[in-house]
Amino acid sequence: MILAETLASAELRTRLALRQIDEIRRGEHTHNHPPVILAEIAELIDENHKELERAVLTGNADIIRNRAADLITELDTYLPLLGFILRSSNVRNAFEVFDPLIAICSAVLGEDVRLIYSSEWDYSPFTETFTFPKLQNELVVVGLPAHESSNSLVIPVVGHELGHALWYRADVISQLGPGIEGDVIAYFIRHLDEVVEKEEADDIRSQAAPEIAVAVFVPEVGRAQSYAKLQCEEVFCDIAGIRLFGASYLRAFAYLVFPSPKGFERHAFEYPNYQTRVRYMISAAKYFGSVVSPTFGDDYDDVLSKSLVGSRRHMVLAADEATEHTFDKLLAEVDRLFPVAIAPKIDENKVAELIAAFSLNRPGDDFYNLPDIIEAAWRRYSNVLNESQTVNFAFVNGLNELVFKTIEVTEFYRRTGR
Repeated sequence: MILAETLASAELRTRLALRQIDEIRRGEHTHNHPPVILAEIAELIDENHKELERAVLTGNADIIRNRAADLITELDTYLPLLGFILRSSNVRNAFEVFDPLIAICSAVLGEDVRLIYSSEWDYSPFTETFTFPKLQNELVVVGLPAHESSNSLVIPVVGHELGHALWYRADVISQLGPGIEGDVIAYFIRHLDEVVEKEEADDIRSQAAPEIAVAVFVPEVGRAQSYAKLQCEEVFCDIAGIRLFGASYLRAFAYLVFPSPKGFERHAFEYPNYQTRVRYMISAAKYFGSVVSPTFGDDYDDVLSKSLVGSRRHMVLAADEATEHTFDKLLAEVDRLFPVAIAPKIDENKVAELIAAFSLNRPGDDFYNLPDIIEAAWRRYSNVLNESQTVNFAFVNGLNELVFKTIEVTEFYRRTGR
């Protein structure tokens, strides 16, 4: 490609990108995070373009080409973020929840963190954290399934996604990682004869430091350690969701995940098996004082595939055991990172007030924390289901409207100081 064409292409890419950013910025946004981020990205792209113009003045083809390539890298970096911001402004989203979610995000992660709450075309909720040095502050993107965007009952899963951001921000793994790795090694030492040939097992045990030898000569050890750390992160995030939203987190989780086919084969080893994960959730809920249904999680019984044998099976079992040994530490860490001052626990009196109001088809008329509102909505939903064994779709729509109106009333009181 001749130099003139390179420059023309760079100019066109820049103008199209800036035009797209401007179009998104002129859309309707419920809070100032998206417009501010968009302005920062536009400034970065524009500055890169100016760098290219300065490179042209040097007359050096290599410098010019490198600067033009930098622009492509910049666009490749920020385009997915522009997509998240665009989808966050779609009318399918429940805009009412943005302010209380940002308040929770700020309390948990710090005032400097910015939140994009987006509807995505993935069934599983997810989070992405952007920490580009060129952006002024850390950015957390939470994506919920698009078809659930107007369903207030799934809001608690945001607690799990914020847990991921906190896991990295608080660098939890630096504290717990050595213990997790040690637990995996201890498992393999105990089961060495089942993992490798007897001669190799004897050789490893005869080493001055068998713990080091097993990590070096048994490749499954490293993979098991990686799986265990990922499992611990997921369990930490479940505990965070329970700490923030109480039992409604368990209900939202069950709504999205349960049931599974009978004897469903477990295939994602970066998570504990669901029976164990449910047990961890119940323990965490009881620890934080939340009431859990005695039948929660009964319809999930995933199992390891029979084809997973030998050292690969022990790899998974070692990760599971390490996570089991770490659970109490994860619970304590969430408790430490979520003091009541930044994350109030569920207020049963407020929940009772809201259930009474929802039963009369009225929104709450007071200042309520978001977790109390969602907990009341789930209990109201469960009560109706238990009474009639079915829930009318119109009832759910009406319940969601009451939830969103209650959030609006709360936001009005907060802004007016009432």
